[in-house]
Amino acid sequence: MLEREEIIIPESVVFNKSVYEQFKYFTRLHGTTEWGGLGIGIQNGTAFYVRAIVLPPQKTHNLSYCEFRKELFPVITKRLMKLQEKMDKYRDYRIGLWIHTHPGFGAFFSGTDISTFNYLTKLSPDYLGIVVDPIQNQVIGFNSRMVIDHNTGTLKSFETIPIDFDENEQNERDDAFLSELMNALSSPQAAREIGSSSPIEVFIPLSKIEHQLKTMDIRLQYLERKIIEYKQLSEFYVNQSQYVFQLREWMMRTNLLYMDTLIPSIILMRPQGLYYSIRLPEILTSSFIKWNTISEIEIIILTEELIAHLNHVSSIILINIIKRVGFLRTKTIRLLVHTTNLERLMRYILEFYPGVVIRRLQEEDLIETTAISNQDGWEMDEDEDQPNTEES
Repeated sequence: MLEREEIIIPESVVFNKSVYEQFKYFTRLHGTTEWGGLGIGIQNGTAFYVRAIVLPPQKTHNLSYCEFRKELFPVITKRLMKLQEKMDKYRDYRIGLWIHTHPGFGAFFSGTDISTFNYLTKLSPDYLGIVVDPIQNQVIGFNSRMVIDHNTGTLKSFETIPIDFDENEQNERDDAFLSELMNALSSPQAAREIGSSSPIEVFIPLSKIEHQLKTMDIRLQYLERKIIEYKQLSEFYVNQSQYVFQLREWMMRTNLLYMDTLIPSIILMRPQGLYYSIRLPEILTSSFIKWNTISEIEIIILTEELIAHLNHVSSIILINIIKRVGFLRTKTIRLLVHTTNLERLMRYILEFYPGVVIRRLQEEDLIETTAISNQDGWEMDEDEDQPNTEES
């Protein structure tokens, strides 16, 4: 990176609004614990402009403390330098601030924060410190100028600085650079270098539509992680994320009559109800259906095929659910599901909803009669949709 002859301590910070809102949304969802990361941007005079926030998996965190692995600094620096060698005009980009959250108890520097920031600013005096309370929507910033307690002569805190937000959606000048940086930092290799199996989150400027899609994706990822955490308590769990597009193609090929059918990426059945999430380019959504709101369930067995080398049967089924949504109103939800354990799936549905109707595909279920088969013959994981196992 560019060597700076003179270090100028920033006196204000300007966040790209989209970047800040993504960070705040993510950390608000995880509001029971603190989160900490680093900000990347450029300094113009005495203002530091934040163009990206890097939020790694935390080494340890709880409601009042967070710590990320120190390896994050060289991981970011190495990738910044590599990109700056290729794109020389972006050499002014640097790590410029430490940012962390105080979920629900206000934006301020605690005693631990003062000690941490004091250490960081001794390494680089132009670092800034930011504390965000995503629950109460508060934010405060500090630079490295010390505030001394005149009675004791000890470090009391640091100078607070004004915080502003750049309303511009994107800056075409650095879109390509930041996108490449995001891809490099969110890669599995970068995660391995900080000793994590979970990806590093990177928030960069987005357009309004991209921002909306990103926040929906953040929420879905959060819900799906919670589902995986609760999987040991679940009755039946299906993860068919890797087959969604194949199932979609299959449905189009077979002329299935029910074109309003949804193809979920995850399905979880519990005593309380059925949860599913959908992750496609044109739709990101999730839903929970309580068993006591269902007036009818029908399972249509569409295909069954023996997978010889795994010694089990691969099935594609259509689950038709009629849900009560008012006194005299109902809503039909159709879910296309691939399973390698149809018997167990039906056993659990029968346990929760004994009135389920089970039948095989009939001609009236098609726009026109066609031969139905799994023409692709895709490979199935041995542990797919087994309860109480790791995600397939």
